[in-house]
Amino acid sequence: MVWKKGESLSAALKRQRIFHPVFLSMVAAGEESGELESVLLQAGVYYGKAAEQSAQRLVTLIEPCMILVMAGIVGTIVLSIMLPVFNMYSALL
Repeated sequence: MVWKKGESLSAALKRQRIFHPVFLSMVAAGEESGELESVLLQAGVYYGKAAEQSAQRLVTLIEPCMILVMAGIVGTIVLSIMLPVFNMYSALL
């Protein structure tokens, strides 16, 4: 990130085009009010909670898939053990 001399932080961040517009507005308001530090702390808390929620949502989506995969593995193991037993039993009859 290139920061031009005398340029505000919000203007430099806006040029990067990677930050959400709400965050850029918060930074600009913090600069104007002189409370940039507290605004950035609040933004950090907000985005930290958002990241936790996204991670929890991902885990919630992956969990049923993992259960199905594990059920397939266990089913394969059970079949690989029981099929020879059934074949031996049918051969005895």
